[in-house]
Amino acid sequence: MDRTSRELDVLNELLEVTLDSVAGYREAAAQTSESSLKFNFLRRASERQRVFERLSAVVWNLGGEPPSAGTALGTAHRAFLNMRSRLTSDGSAVVSEVARGEEFLRSCFEDVLQDNVLSPRAHDAVRTAYGSVWAGEHAVNRTAAESGVRPQVM
Repeated sequence: MDRTSRELDVLNELLEVTLDSVAGYREAAAQTSESSLKFNFLRRASERQRVFERLSAVVWNLGGEPPSAGTALGTAHRAFLNMRSRLTSDGSAVVSEVARGEEFLRSCFEDVLQDNVLSPRAHDAVRTAYGSVWAGEHAVNRTAAESGVRPQVM
């Protein structure tokens, strides 16, 4: 496999988990009745969509085609989020699952940044996207702490 093909594979894997994050935030917003959580989740979903669009542009410029859907694992995680939120009366389950998803997404970005497969341009785009991912994880962790929720590590 040549470098560009490997680079496209890695970027598309990041794009898939980024789409999972978009869908996860939207599902979390749908599962909570707390207006502040709903607002924050929808805002984060929009930010993740922008991350997806910026990284998609890099894939297109490399001659690839970005994915149109997330991963099967992400779909399963959202189903679990849905089930857990129905079993609890407050937003703690939703916040906890979002925090777990954010930790996973951050680790995916960190793994790619530590790998030496990306061109300088793609690496810069991923590093910029990572800033948004990092900020999102910290925002969710603050929300969890304010809610008295202790996210479970995956």
